[in-house]
Amino acid sequence: MRTAIVLAGIALAALGGCGGDDEPDGGGEKPAALEGRLVYVRGGGFDGRTRRVRVEPDGRAVFATQRIGERPGRLTPQELEEVERAVARADLADLGSQSFTDPDPDPDTFIHQVSYRGETVSANGDAAPERLGALTATLSAIVDRHAPKRAP
Repeated sequence: MRTAIVLAGIALAALGGCGGDDEPDGGGEKPAALEGRLVYVRGGGFDGRTRRVRVEPDGRAVFATQRIGERPGRLTPQELEEVERAVARADLADLGSQSFTDPDPDPDTFIHQVSYRGETVSANGDAAPERLGALTATLSAIVDRHAPKRAP
């Protein structure tokens, strides 16, 4: 009986530490701020265009396209937080500077490159590890929203 009570107490203590794991933001905590400039470059695709964003830790950014040039801007607080979370999850320091190459990429595949804190990681096609793919998807969407566009 005494053993059952002790085991039940241990189980309850273990369960007490659970919770919040199902929240996508890790329980509402703010992610670690960027610790330096982040540069993302995406090239290729069916139109062969190159787009780029340089993000500073305070959210200031420079968006660029190969054909139109650069345009200064700023990430929204939500976008900056999204980038901070994706950078933390990607753990680029653990990946180190390397390239992930799909041996048989689709001809219209994007090539992604992320540089942050002295590491440069690149990937094409489906070769990127999931955590890097999540970061490049976040940055790609931001670039598409903010990149300079031609006047109509």
